[in-house]
Amino acid sequence: ERITLASPRLIELCFQTAGIWEMGSKSRMGLPHGIRRVEFHGDPAAAKGRLHAAVTPNPDGSFDARVIDGKGNHFLTLAGYHTSELPDPIAEDILSPLKQIVN
Repeated sequence: ERITLASPRLIELCFQTAGIWEMGSKSRMGLPHGIRRVEFHGDPAAAKGRLHAAVTPNPDGSFDARVIDGKGNHFLTLAGYHTSELPDPIAEDILSPLKQIVN
């Protein structure tokens, strides 16, 4: 068994949250393409309640994300996350509910 510094699910949480924002605001779906930096700030086992990703879009099209718990404790930072857009358009019936929660 390989040991990891952080649970991959925390990074995936950032990917998924950024993806929902991107679909709802830009009407595009992208797959992970690159990450500039990942920082670990604590053991997620110490979280107080559920973990959440707070994602901020950057002017260059990348995203920064923080994984925090219900008390605001910070567990992971993901900086400069870029996606690569999938070529097929997304159906409006799929985008509509995402646009409502993002806007």
